[in-house]
Amino acid sequence: MLRLILFLVILLLILIIISILTFIMSLLGFKYDSLISVLQFFTIVEFIILPFEVFLKIVVNKIINSQNINKKIVNLLYIIFYINAYFLVMNIVDYFMDSIKTTGIDILVISAILSILSLKLDIFENKKV
Repeated sequence: MLRLILFLVILLLILIIISILTFIMSLLGFKYDSLISVLQFFTIVEFIILPFEVFLKIVVNKIINSQNINKKIVNLLYIIFYINAYFLVMNIVDYFMDSIKTTGIDILVISAILSILSLKLDIFENKKV
């Protein structure tokens, strides 16, 4: 029962995040056929970005452990790399999906939002451990 409730809460959070992103994207001129196509778009992007994310976390941890670098610089590098990875993957997925029409600025803004959210979640996750 607890797993079902946890699953429903996670699903609700994902739907809320997608709703917020679709609202922002509609303000920027993002065109999509249906909410399902947006869900497919972000699902595909997240599956493709996963290897980039693992690689980026490994590199950031190596940099932190090997050298005495300011945390703000590491966070800035993390955001820059993450924005670039999201931008690349979202452009590739957008190219192959006919039900989604975006511009470069749309993808850049969404990439920035997702990279900052990812950084905040990583910082939260590291504080809990």
